[in-house]
Amino acid sequence: MHHVVLDTKALRGNHLYTVHMKLLKRLIEASKLKIYIPEIVKNEYITQKQIEFSEKLNARNTMVVESYFTHDNLLKDKLMNVIDTLKDISLEINKSVEEEFDQWANDLDIDVLKFDNVNMTKVMDDYFSGGSVFKSIKNRNDIPDSMICVTIEDLSKKVDNLTVIVEDKYFNKHLTSIGNINTFNSLQELLDSQAIKNNLEELDLLNEKYEKLHKYLISDKFKNTLLADLPSGINDVLEYIYLEKESLSNVDILCDNIFASEVEGIDKNTISNFRIFNAELVDDNQFYLNIEFSAKSLVRYWTEYENFLEIENSPERDLELGSMKSDGATQVYEHRVVEYKALLYVPVLDVVSENPEKLIDFENMEIEEGEGVIT
Repeated sequence: MHHVVLDTKALRGNHLYTVHMKLLKRLIEASKLKIYIPEIVKNEYITQKQIEFSEKLNARNTMVVESYFTHDNLLKDKLMNVIDTLKDISLEINKSVEEEFDQWANDLDIDVLKFDNVNMTKVMDDYFSGGSVFKSIKNRNDIPDSMICVTIEDLSKKVDNLTVIVEDKYFNKHLTSIGNINTFNSLQELLDSQAIKNNLEELDLLNEKYEKLHKYLISDKFKNTLLADLPSGINDVLEYIYLEKESLSNVDILCDNIFASEVEGIDKNTISNFRIFNAELVDDNQFYLNIEFSAKSLVRYWTEYENFLEIENSPERDLELGSMKSDGATQVYEHRVVEYKALLYVPVLDVVSENPEKLIDFENMEIEEGEGVIT
């Protein structure tokens, strides 16, 4: 049994139902792995999510618009209704974030570890001495990490071996000094470990359809079936890809001084260089495939107006002006080829057939958006 503790970054980087979490769930259901989350980590994650959504959905921008109009009472009433609705939705979102976490924790049978107040004495001793995970003496920012750390230390006394997913190098160094604690920087590193790979391979062999489907999904025949069905097949999944700046690289190729950027969709007739790298079971009814492809995409970005002027007449560029603010910030739309890496989920039908193609639910494939390189 693998006993695994997740820190806040591991949660924030993987959300709750990514492929990494689905693979862990598979191991959990086979009684090969158990997940623990310190309550402080849970609270940090929920708070960060609430702040993130609050920043994306707030009434402040609408209030600025509303305050501009003094005579159009009908418009002001409509705007005030929008503001009230946004405020109500924000409260509902805050509640739902916590409910979603609790449901996820219940689905994966996760143990949330409460902080034992008795350990506060040790936390404060380390605070004044700079011990444990403190980066310096009396560093208040490290108090939550110290509380998490002593919670993990308590757990390590109850299990033979404990694995902790943690990126912080101070945290990592301290935990690895404890005899029965092993650390990984990410869930991907954990899943790449030989012990976990062996466990997943054992589960694969228990699935009657695995060998047949695995060979088919990584074959040229499957790829050609997907591509032959364009533009109505695989492309229905890929067409609505949306990537924010954090998932895009080589953005500076567009122009100087880009403030924000995103991909809003692809031209479904331009998909090329489509490749499948592997196929793995997520559970008994679904595979995931690592895929790569290129496609002409609609990229939206913000820059200075003077930067837009420098590129607008370039004959090789396919762009148009979106909007411009009073401070000169300019929104630009441009079609560029983007190279994508993503995960494709392939559902397996509950039917009996010797033909692997008839076992695939082509109509309900889904994509987990990964990353893109602008070319």
